[in-house]
Amino acid sequence: MRFRHFFILFTIFTFIFTYVHWKYSRSFYFLNIFLILFTGSFFVKDFLIDDRLPIFDSSPIQLKNVKAGQEPVILIILDEYASPDELYKLKKDKSFFEFDSFLKNSGWHTHSSFQSLEKFTLKSLPSIFNFNLSKDNKFQKIQSHNDKLTSLVHENKLINSIKNINIYNYGLIGFNQSLNNFECLQDFNPHNTAKYLSFLPYDFGNFFGFTLINILYSRTRDKEKFKINVIDNLERVQFKKNSFYYFHLYAPHPPYSFLDEFPLLEMNTESYISFWKFTNMKIKKALSENKSFKNAKIIITGDHGFREDSLINYKNTYGAFYGFKRETVDQINIVQDLGVLILNSFRQNNNN
Repeated sequence: MRFRHFFILFTIFTFIFTYVHWKYSRSFYFLNIFLILFTGSFFVKDFLIDDRLPIFDSSPIQLKNVKAGQEPVILIILDEYASPDELYKLKKDKSFFEFDSFLKNSGWHTHSSFQSLEKFTLKSLPSIFNFNLSKDNKFQKIQSHNDKLTSLVHENKLINSIKNINIYNYGLIGFNQSLNNFECLQDFNPHNTAKYLSFLPYDFGNFFGFTLINILYSRTRDKEKFKINVIDNLERVQFKKNSFYYFHLYAPHPPYSFLDEFPLLEMNTESYISFWKFTNMKIKKALSENKSFKNAKIIITGDHGFREDSLINYKNTYGAFYGFKRETVDQINIVQDLGVLILNSFRQNNNN
């Protein structure tokens, strides 16, 4: 819901509440009525406001000489992951390249600066899974907070194009078809009632303590649980042939926390950098412990870079590729083109 829509509803219900309070002087009773009506307005707004998405045109790139096989293909998205080049320019610290060096020494090909055409996850994911919608002007005009965008991930062109491949989703948004039952992040669930409170400040739930609003709006706890579940699955899932796996680690995106291993930090660039390094450590650990990774094709990428510091270019993120030829990796320079690479990795199987 846009701010002007919220403001109109707020003004209407404030007027109703003020009038009733003045007429009947039963403020406590009518405060409850006001809150019920006000909350209900967010549920009915979908019937009053036409925010349906238009039909978008994707512009898939043409890849040459991509080797397709039966190996599992694994996509690991790190949310709001800054390019190490960007962090180095800011801090002049070579330790930002340690994770990149670890991957290269393990046979990976990397883009230390990998361009994202999107600033927000809710725009980047639909573009990735639909062969780069970001080049469509109609898509660019869609507001990043439009919750209808989740439908473009739930049912997307990539998954519909590899129907004879086993699909496993450990991401933010569920697919219309997948073999596993994974609890996706509630903030990105189109049926989640808490999304109607998304106009409230981030720590709004803490103010209300153990109330109904806090139960509906426990965003930090949901994200903490989600991150833990994704890491647990990265470490233990045994990857199967002719299968596609999507993992989305909601890090180093805030909240900057991970149980007792990484207590919650305030939101600033220094905290982000610390959590960025912690995220690298968790991914490195998962790659080392799960031997099943060695027989797979793997893509690690940010969906966009760090957007909370003007000195860091949010369009610069990071990409790493395992099991792909260097000449193939060099053809992928934009995050939103990754869906095409995944499709081409399975195309030979689809033709059989």
